[in-house]
Amino acid sequence: MTASRQAGEKPARFLVSRLPDWVILLFFSVLLLTQTILSIREKAATFDETVHLPAGYLHLRFGDYGFNPAHPPLAKMLGAVPLLFTDVKMPSLERPFVNYRDGIRFLYEENDADRLLFLGRVAMLPLAVLLGWVIFFWTRRLFGRAAAVFAVLLYSFEPNILAHAPLVNTDVGATAFLCLAIFSFCRLLHRVSIPRLILAGFSLGLALITKFSTLPLFPMLFLLGVGVVFTHHTIHVGLTGSSFPPVATRTRKVVILAAAMVGMGLVAYVTIWAAYRFRFEGITLPGQVYQGTWDQVLPAQGWMRRAMVWIRDLRLLPEAYLFGFLTVPPSLPRLTFMLGKFSTTGWWYYFIVTFVLKTPLPLLLLLLVVPLALRPLWRRDPVGIWCLLVPVVVYFGIACASRINIGHRHILPVYPFLFVMAGSLVPWARQQRVYIKASLAALAAWYVVSSVAVFPHYLAYFNEIAGGPRNGYKYLVDSNLDWGQDLKGLKRYMDGHGIDRVWLSYFGTASPDYYRIAYHYLPGYRPPTIDKGLTPYVAISATNLQGFQFRAFGLDKNYFADFLRQEPVAKIGYSIFLYRID
Repeated sequence: MTASRQAGEKPARFLVSRLPDWVILLFFSVLLLTQTILSIREKAATFDETVHLPAGYLHLRFGDYGFNPAHPPLAKMLGAVPLLFTDVKMPSLERPFVNYRDGIRFLYEENDADRLLFLGRVAMLPLAVLLGWVIFFWTRRLFGRAAAVFAVLLYSFEPNILAHAPLVNTDVGATAFLCLAIFSFCRLLHRVSIPRLILAGFSLGLALITKFSTLPLFPMLFLLGVGVVFTHHTIHVGLTGSSFPPVATRTRKVVILAAAMVGMGLVAYVTIWAAYRFRFEGITLPGQVYQGTWDQVLPAQGWMRRAMVWIRDLRLLPEAYLFGFLTVPPSLPRLTFMLGKFSTTGWWYYFIVTFVLKTPLPLLLLLLVVPLALRPLWRRDPVGIWCLLVPVVVYFGIACASRINIGHRHILPVYPFLFVMAGSLVPWARQQRVYIKASLAALAAWYVVSSVAVFPHYLAYFNEIAGGPRNGYKYLVDSNLDWGQDLKGLKRYMDGHGIDRVWLSYFGTASPDYYRIAYHYLPGYRPPTIDKGLTPYVAISATNLQGFQFRAFGLDKNYFADFLRQEPVAKIGYSIFLYRID
């Protein structure tokens, strides 16, 4: 025993507060990356990856944006960056690239699909790391370091985040940049400076070139500005090293915020053009065309059509950006399934149902207590509360009103704000009785365990209210559960159990032939090669089991009703059901 340690002295406790921020961030970044990288090796391409990855490669290598303009290019290009440094073979570009058909050819016929997918998925992970950092710094600013650790812990084990973070898709990228844009703008509301203005505008631009569903940022920013104008909040201004008196009067706040928003808009506008190489024309390759014509995508009549034509003719936005925006009208009928029912118009409460069923139950319970924990912040910094609540209410409200009910992933952008709010429970719990602290710790442990238990099948996660992932197909399908990701799992199961061949009804765009699955064709999303022969095993994707999308092929939605009443031999990743016909 050293002289400095006296008899009976208690050893110093390990405290998070003693760790530097970079150690905490490194730990959680590695934790997130480990979970996602281990999981993506187990999964085949999800539905849209067969389009997004080749589209990103075309954007980067050839500067051609005509393929898949319905999604802005940033996330797709990020996923395709590693492909520039590897040997990639292209199908012939002398004729137009057509969405899924040529995307499948690109991945599964011309190249090693698993290799390209792994490289592309790893390239997407920095966006998830960035989002975790934003959550950490935002929570620390409002509630302290311990709260920030708690918030980023919730983020790092959220199954829906872990499911979509590595996919070559737009959802987590849009979530990251939307959150960064709001965080940057909220910092700007406290102190207007050139660096903060540039960061806020750049973040806004990045969000807008990741996914069109980030357009609700505009009403969010407007409402936040209005909230500042009509409260006692003061704005500090510091430009080029000089400080000015705090702005407190309503008129001056309007002037400052209007100028700041104009500056943000200009930065965002330049960012959009930069993504398209400051070129109006979206197509550079001679054989490529947009899938559709301007007359087909423009509104039929009215002021909206005139406005879009005016923007196009004056070249105020890149051609591919404007064309892509017009291809995804919110009123487009989309077949959807929920709670055993089908609809082409959707339900206003669809995302309420998905949120209740696909959010971990411990997090739902924590959120019930959050209003109590936020009261001190409301008294101290009402604008801070406003910055957290407005994005959740606006985004969730617009999602419900849109009736585009094709996946819980469309409300992922609300989660970062919920994690930050949940961080407020840590300082609140310190002032409560010991059983409150123990309950908070128990819920956090339950949360982590429920996430680890579903590894690596994060996409199929459902909470205890739904009866877990085994029962998820009864409530929701498509990208909520079954996005074509488990073909590799089916092949492993067949090899492990001596099954030579199956009848296959597959919902997805990955190739059964690529994974050397011997099968006979049953109706699915696309018709593979039909073999002859018999086998007692039938593999059906959960989406097809419910008859989802079958109407598009002239089939009865009850095509597989008899199988729904049977118990499958196995549920592959919870998304492919394997039956044996005796």
